[in-house]
Amino acid sequence: MVARSKPRHVPPLLQDPAVTGKRDATIRKPRQQEKTVAAAVGGRRQPGSGAFSGLKGDVRRSGQFPMLVECKRVSGQESIRVEMKVLAKIAAEAADRGASPALSIQFDEDVARKLSLRLGFPPMSADWIAVPLFVFRAMLEALGEEMP
Repeated sequence: MVARSKPRHVPPLLQDPAVTGKRDATIRKPRQQEKTVAAAVGGRRQPGSGAFSGLKGDVRRSGQFPMLVECKRVSGQESIRVEMKVLAKIAAEAADRGASPALSIQFDEDVARKLSLRLGFPPMSADWIAVPLFVFRAMLEALGEEMP
């Protein structure tokens, strides 16, 4: 039997760009999205991106309007598939914490820019937050908007 040696750590500047690109897509960019969303909603990133029991979701916000946000991103594409079971999971986890559910969707900036130019639209955001209608209504009511 041949003993395998432990792979050595290679500094990012010396890594193969193909490997670095994959790491960016799978680790760095999602982590950056979570940081951006946490800052935008006044929340905190969940340790391990919600992988630990009792710490579900990617971002949690406490206070007067608690939220549990799941972050999804798509790289190099103009669309993302959102399945009802994912939304149900986010809603159930948020309900367990007494929070409102939200889904953060992030597209590549370049894709959003090129799509806007191609369609003749003004530049649009590549970052979106989706919430159930009852949450949206509660947000409007909290702002003092009258609801029908």
